[in-house]
Amino acid sequence: MCGNYTKTICGAKNRGQLLRATDLAADLNLKEGEDYFLIKDMCFTELEPEDEDGTTLTCIGFRPLDDELAHTISKKYQLY
Repeated sequence: MCGNYTKTICGAKNRGQLLRATDLAADLNLKEGEDYFLIKDMCFTELEPEDEDGTTLTCIGFRPLDDELAHTISKKYQLY
């Protein structure tokens, strides 16, 4: 992916709120693995595993999105 893009960093209060972004993305017909990606920590240092595979969900990354589409998701979160 080439080009200049604006990055928006938002914070979620907990795992449930973080996963809510995937629900919003699905409502907007965005696809996991194509339009957004779950980013997990392997828990080798500080974090305790939360998932069966020994990882912990830490963030969700989105491909560059149209401003209106991005705002539909990000407006539910606190901007960093």
